[in-house]
Amino acid sequence: MKLSRKSVAGLIAFAVIGAGAVYGLSALDVVDPAQASALLVAALCATLIAVNLETGSDLARASRDKKKRDGARDEVSQLAWSLFGRDQQVTFGAMKFVRNVAGDALAVHGLSLENPRDRARIEELLGATHTTALAGSATLNQRELEDLLGKLEHLTDPRPTGA
Repeated sequence: MKLSRKSVAGLIAFAVIGAGAVYGLSALDVVDPAQASALLVAALCATLIAVNLETGSDLARASRDKKKRDGARDEVSQLAWSLFGRDQQVTFGAMKFVRNVAGDALAVHGLSLENPRDRARIEELLGATHTTALAGSATLNQRELEDLLGKLEHLTDPRPTGA
């Protein structure tokens, strides 16, 4: 148990005041000195337990805050685990994200995944397997996902540059 200076000072003050109360109660013959001492010991124990519980909650909070600060590693780990299911196929959530990325990349070429007339041109650019997966009819494995992302990355912007 790690106590702050403020907590230690409070415990010392409580012990001194309690010792004075024990002396006063026994001097006035209100209670037996043994009973007053036992009452003081019980009060000190209760105070130590209360301080320990309070300090413990601070330690638990600090531990949770540390986990939040280490978020970058945790987020990358969660992303890696969320990409592929147990069958090593790309998960629904990951495919939704890939469809959004592919939709943006194809929109630069004036193509849309939702337009059936663009399907032939999309197949020329990405391949039949990838086009089928982007249409929602199939899933991809890791190799196929890497291949699709590579093709999307290498799509060139058809608009002329202003050079």
